[in-house]
Amino acid sequence: MPGDTLFSIGEALIDMIPSRVGCPFDEVPSFSPRVGGAPANVCAAFAKLGGKSALLSQLGEICDILREEAARYDLLFTIELQTAGQSVLPTVGDAALLNGLMTNLISNTLSADAGACITLCCEPGLFCYRDNGPGLPPDAKALLTDGCWSARLLYAGGLGLPLIAAYTKAMGWSLAVGPGPGTELRFTLPPAPPLDDLMLESPMERMAERQTRRLALRRELAVLRAQELL
Repeated sequence: MPGDTLFSIGEALIDMIPSRVGCPFDEVPSFSPRVGGAPANVCAAFAKLGGKSALLSQLGEICDILREEAARYDLLFTIELQTAGQSVLPTVGDAALLNGLMTNLISNTLSADAGACITLCCEPGLFCYRDNGPGLPPDAKALLTDGCWSARLLYAGGLGLPLIAAYTKAMGWSLAVGPGPGTELRFTLPPAPPLDDLMLESPMERMAERQTRRLALRRELAVLRAQELL
């Protein structure tokens, strides 16, 4: 398990503001409704020991940031989040590792097809990343799942595939390559631990996390533009 961090796919306590932050969940005296309460001003799900949470919200935020950056720079790709009607689906993870995972996934896709259509699918126990590009060649699949380098990938640098595998393992997730079409990566999500000793994330922490995420994604898109791949 990666540290003591809990993701929850869904929005618990929607538009509810805690009267106290930085303390265990069961020590919060009360919650009050407020416009823009969650996810704008407070993290709606919770994380153990102050870690980040709300996987569905974070994936949605990644999609929003990428759409904004695409519009800003007239980029052609699209990205969509599908939740299969799920409102809550707890798992474990880490926001910084998720940023690294998604940045490498997006970079690989857009390096192959600047106008790709990307779909993020969440369902019980599973997060699936899909695009409509050419898909992974056999040696790339072997590197991603088994760590086996081909001569071609040694020369090309591996396209960030080892990092994708490393981020996946660090979060306690497992990875399989789906049949496609295009690239289809299926991440099996471990069950969440018991909801004890939970900590709320403060509004300032949440704002800083969003800004860090935006800068990471913007930096990756800038590299791709500089290489004339977008």
